[in-house]
Amino acid sequence: MKKTIQLFFVLLSFIFVAGIAATAWRITLVSDVFSAKKQITIGNTAVFADIADTPSKRTQGLSGRKELSQSGGMLFIFDYPTIPKFWMKDMLFPIDIIWIGENKHVVSVSENLPPDSYPEVFSPQGPIKYVLEVSAGFALKNNIKNGDEVTVR
Repeated sequence: MKKTIQLFFVLLSFIFVAGIAATAWRITLVSDVFSAKKQITIGNTAVFADIADTPSKRTQGLSGRKELSQSGGMLFIFDYPTIPKFWMKDMLFPIDIIWIGENKHVVSVSENLPPDSYPEVFSPQGPIKYVLEVSAGFALKNNIKNGDEVTVR
């Protein structure tokens, strides 16, 4: 009887520890999902952007998505200042591209880029560290211009 009680408590302890581990894993997974979006502010305008900070995420970008909300976007983060080449491969809607320097100020804006422009490529005039893709018309509607400060939260 004593061994049965001991075995019961060992099993109960194992189930308890496994439950704690599973809960911690779920919390980590959920926090990773929620931290995948960042709030980007340019002037008084906020955008909630998905982050593309790896080569595969940057290559995929917004390709294949059916739409992008007016307050949504994608922020591309490069490891160092660069002059990237962006294309509209597999894009289904037009976008504005906001080129952002290492100092987190707008360097230039490419507006209303059509999805049928592929294989044409788009690049900033000089090195940048960040790129924000938003729905076409966003830059005009929100008066985004060179020199505007950008914050990322």
